[in-house]
Amino acid sequence: MVTTGARLMTKYTFIAEHEDVYGNLSGHKVSTEFTADHISTVIENFQMFLNGVGFQTQGTLDFIPDEEYYGTQTEWEPEEEWTTEEWATPQDYPELYDEQDLPMGRSKHYFDTERNK
Repeated sequence: MVTTGARLMTKYTFIAEHEDVYGNLSGHKVSTEFTADHISTVIENFQMFLNGVGFQTQGTLDFIPDEEYYGTQTEWEPEEEWTTEEWATPQDYPELYDEQDLPMGRSKHYFDTERNK
């Protein structure tokens, strides 16, 4: 924590450590440190950090209220309640599933949800 006058400021550090094609650290490290007392300053610095490590960002990072992003609850809520009995299963459409769709080493009953309860 860094204090300036009566305001408390928090120190932030963003670090990106690059790897080579084999997953080993290459020694290339990009970091940035700053202090901030407001979320908008943190977001601005994070966006500059992303650009500094090679991301091509378009637009501006920002917080969007859930209601604005998802809509109000009545807008996205289903019109009727769904139950598990209404869900389609592979047995409802056997023509869509054949032996090649089964994961390796699985029996033909792998998708049989009624049997495997």
